Order: sequence, then structure tokens, then C-alpha cells
Amino acid sequence: MSLFAFKYSIILSLLLTVQFAFANQARLLVSDNDALSTRIELIQNAKSEILVEYFSIWNDDQVVNIFAVLLKAAQRGVKVKLIMDSLASSVPRSLISLLKTKGVDSSGIENFEIKVYNPPGLNFFNISSRNHSKMLIVDQKTVINGGRNMVDKYFGFNKNRNYIDLDVIISGEIAQVARDNFFKVWESPVVNLPLLYENDPIRMAQNSCQYVKDSYESECENLRNSAIKQYKNELNRIEESMKKIDAQIGHNTVLEFGSVKSQGTVFSEPTSIEFLSHEPTELVSKRTNSMTAQILNQLAQAKEEVLVISPYVILEPEWYTVFNQLLNKGVQIKLITNSLRSTDSFFAQSGYRAEKKKMSEMGIEIYEYNGPNTMHAKGFLIDRSKAIIGTFNLDPRSMYINREVGFVIAGSQPLNSDYLNFFNDLVANSTVVAKNKKQLNTDQDFNGVPAHGKFILNFSNMILPLIRHLL
Repeated sequence: MSLFAFKYSIILSLLLTVQFAFANQARLLVSDNDALSTRIELIQNAKSEILVEYFSIWNDDQVVNIFAVLLKAAQRGVKVKLIMDSLASSVPRSLISLLKTKGVDSSGIENFEIKVYNPPGLNFFNISSRNHSKMLIVDQKTVINGGRNMVDKYFGFNKNRNYIDLDVIISGEIAQVARDNFFKVWESPVVNLPLLYENDPIRMAQNSCQYVKDSYESECENLRNSAIKQYKNELNRIEESMKKIDAQIGHNTVLEFGSVKSQGTVFSEPTSIEFLSHEPTELVSKRTNSMTAQILNQLAQAKEEVLVISPYVILEPEWYTVFNQLLNKGVQIKLITNSLRSTDSFFAQSGYRAEKKKMSEMGIEIYEYNGPNTMHAKGFLIDRSKAIIGTFNLDPRSMYINREVGFVIAGSQPLNSDYLNFFNDLVANSTVVAKNKKQLNTDQDFNGVPAHGKFILNFSNMILPLIRHLL
């Protein structure tokens, strides 16, 4: 072999190695067990960095388990950064304080940082702008994105009603794009450090309340003692969760990544993956709603079929324009959304019901999910060759108000098949309400709808012109 040929073979081998190392892979997370297990496995296997961004985080037992594995990661030296919406989340200040004070490694480095999105302030008109993003990004190479929040009912553990949802896990170089987007938010003025007040670690550690006037010292001590009690309660919960996790997986060991598969889904290598997002450094408005235009551009390319899943449906004019164009050139559009029986928002239903006739007369085929759970997944499948998975709902909030993220995944037959199977499973538990430009089964609308739901629906119908843009 000549020297030139030898050098060429070495270079080619390196290029092939780099291409393989950064090749994007994707699969859907359909089952609740797969969605939760995969998240925990990723966190347990993290080596350097975990980025967490969620619209809604509650303080239930399953979320405490997730916080426990995040805390263990921080204690072994992994940098953990968490962004949560300031209004949609219900994480107590005592738990936030605990994560900050205990998220320290053996060298004393603080590794657990938390920020909140758009906390209430002086500008009342911005209060409706929320962070609807849902992402877990690990070691700059793997990201989970979809409809699930960090709440027990998104993983099948709620005793009353759970959510039927969908996520995608993607590994490869595209995760770096999502990471860059996260840090644009992290470093922007749309997020702030949480205000901990009496739960501030420094205040709780002080022996007295000299930082306030003496006349308020008694009240200050009561607040401080209450904060310490709350802190200890959260500490007990976290420690119990850690013990259970250690007992299940063995001390200082982690679960093998990829050990849980759902419904036959496998990783595949799509021909292309694109990350979608509104402008990350500003609160979303009609001026910064770039994700809406990105999705519409993808839909406009459809040639045969578009399968849409959205728990809330309130279309703006540009969506009617694109859907009309598709229908006029023979593209079939099928849409699944919630019924009055399965919805978690009667206000959103009022907006949808006001437009259902118009959508049906256009030729959109509409199915309403029957329940008993709530359908919360969001996605599009275009010509069974390209999927859009993320946090985007077909409503004005996702289009113009909330921060949203998602992925366009093209050329993955296994993933497209999984989406189609998920769609068909929803159809099997749904009622067709529009087909062949006609409304159907209108007599079943209010079957099983509670009295309070009918009242809210009637009330929201009266004020719909005033609130439609906020739904």
C-alpha cells in the first residue's frame, strides 16, 4: 500500500468513525413505563451534565423519585440545571432549597442550579406567557422531548385520571442544538433565580433573626422554624426515595440504558432531524413565533396525508389557509383531539366546538377521544414519512404565547410506524365526529359530561370572544 493510500485509509476511517459517533438516532416513548424508566436510566448514567426544562413539575411521589436521582447525580459531580415554569409548577420552596444545599459533590462544588420562567412581576400583560417546553438533555448527546410533564399522571400513577401521551428520545449531534437552545433561555432575562424567602439556606442556617428589626424577631423565628421543619420533611422524602432506588438497583450501580423497550419500538437512524423552537431569548409573541411558521412549512409539503394529534384545537387563520390548500390538492387530513368526556379544559373545548363545523365542512376528518383518561399527545405524521413530535398544541397559546420546542424527524420507518400505531390505537377509542364534510354523532356530545363541565362550557361560550386568544 502506498503512503498516500495509507493516509487516505486512515482519514476515511476517522471520518466514518466520527459519522457513526454523531449519527442521530430516534425512537418513540409510547408506554408510561418506558417514558419514566428511560428518563431515570439517562439520569443515572449521566457523566457530566443534565439539563431539565419542564412546564409543569409537581411534588408527588414519582417526581420526588426523579429529584432523588437528579440529586444523586449532582452529588457525584454532574452539573444539573433545571428550568421550570413559575406558575404551572408546584415545587415547594423547601424542596428547592434542599436541592440547592444538598446538590454538592465531595469537593464542595454546588452542582444543582434552578431557575424559574417568567415569574410574576410588574408587567401584568406578560403574565400569560408560559414555558410549555419539556426537555431532558443529558451529556450533550441525548434528549427526550414530547408532551409529558414531571407529574405522576403523565406516567400512569394518578388514582383519578391519567394522561395518554407521547415522547421521542433522540441521540446524536442534534442534541447539541437542543442544548444550545436551552442555554439561550438559561442565560436570558426570561428566567430568574427562585425567591426562597424564609426557606433561603442562609436564613435557615442563622441562629437568630438579626437581619430584621427586633420588633419582628418573634415572627421571624416562627417563620424560620417552620421553614426548617418543611426542609426536614422534604429531606426525609428524598432520603427514603434514595434508599428505595439503591435497594432496587444495587448500591453504586445504574440500570443499563436501553433495557426497557415499549411495543416493539427500536432506535433507528432518520435521514434528517431538525430542532424546532420559538425565539428562545424573549417571551413568545406573534413577532417571535417562528415555530408556527416552521411547522406550517412542513405541512404545506404534504402530498397525500397528514395525521394530526392535539389535545386542544383552536385554529388561527394561517392554519385554515394551509389546511385548505392541502385539502384542495387532495391531501387527506385526519385529526384526533379530546371529547367533552376526556378533556381537561372545558375552556379550550369551547373554542374548539365553535370551529368544529367549519373544520368538518372543509373536509378535515375529526375523531374525539372517549377517555376515561385524557389524551395529551402532540404530533403530526406527514405522508407516513416525516413526523413532528414536541410540545406544540393546535391553539393560540402554542402559536403565539408559550415557549414550545419539538423535532421534525424524516426517513425513520420504525418511528413512523410507531406513530401510526399510536394514532390508530387512539382512533380505536375515539368517536368519529366529522367525515366527508359532514358532522357525525352530534347526539353523543354530552354523554357522560359532568354538570360542572356543562356549566364551565356554557360560561366560556359567553366570554369566548374575550378569551379565545388565550386558550
